[in-house]
Amino acid sequence: MANQKIHKYNSVINFELNKKLTFPDFTIKHTKLDKIQGPNNAKWQRQIFFFTVVTEDSSLEITWTTGRIQNTKFKVNQTEYELIMGSYSDSKDKSFKNLDLNQLMIIKTEQLKWSKQKIKTGDIVFRSTKKENGEVLFNEYGTIEKTLLGLFVWDLRNTMKQPLLSWSSKGIDKKITVFRKTSTDFQMNEMKLKDGSFNYLFDTASLELVSKNF
Repeated sequence: MANQKIHKYNSVINFELNKKLTFPDFTIKHTKLDKIQGPNNAKWQRQIFFFTVVTEDSSLEITWTTGRIQNTKFKVNQTEYELIMGSYSDSKDKSFKNLDLNQLMIIKTEQLKWSKQKIKTGDIVFRSTKKENGEVLFNEYGTIEKTLLGLFVWDLRNTMKQPLLSWSSKGIDKKITVFRKTSTDFQMNEMKLKDGSFNYLFDTASLELVSKNF
């Protein structure tokens, strides 16, 4: 590793196929790009990025897939890391920014934070009540109301208000993700489930990731 540039954790890095990137504790290389059909015979496809993580005495293969708003967790020498693609939280201006599909970020798990302060009234929060083939399907949503007493959620029919923690507890592993509309033309109440989830919306330009707790 001594003759290669050592990249810093928590920084945006461009990657290429078969080009090795060196970090303080391991190297990582993008080895393959594949495409698969969406769940339940969907017409749209997902891209799967394959990476190999190598240390002096071990190696492992990890993947990241478009259409899923979750980081790829992996462990090296008992230390946990996460491969971030798609979007990341910028600690300087406290916002979420999108990554190009040739960019990644590696962070240590202890650097991850659930950022409630970024959430605003009117944001859309999604939760999941089912999984399919190991994939979390975000199939329910509500609208955030932020008050002096904390964060609350109005259900999709806008008829019931409850604390965010109570609302999230009814989902799988309490996993939620919060988005903000980037277009005034976007109407969440007009959106329909596709293959049992709203996951397909997460890659659209109409929504911007605000925060998530996984």
